[in-house]
Amino acid sequence: MFGAFLVLGLVGPHSIDAKRRKNDPDGWARVAAVTSNLPFAAVLTGRTRISLGEIGWWRTAAAALVYVALLIGHGWIFGAPVLN
Repeated sequence: MFGAFLVLGLVGPHSIDAKRRKNDPDGWARVAAVTSNLPFAAVLTGRTRISLGEIGWWRTAAAALVYVALLIGHGWIFGAPVLN
């Protein structure tokens, strides 16, 4: 099962990119110019910048809330507590 996740993680993005490139070459060129499949590679190479204001405070708060809920409820949901 985890081998399938590995293959999907390595092959999937390239497959999706090829489909997008085929369906909308001009739109894909604009997106590809400022993004990357590797996390933060576009930022490190100067193709884009991080704007925390675009993320919004409510998304950060929602992510923190989900994280805390899963951390506390992990034992009940999955049968093995993270915190003792």
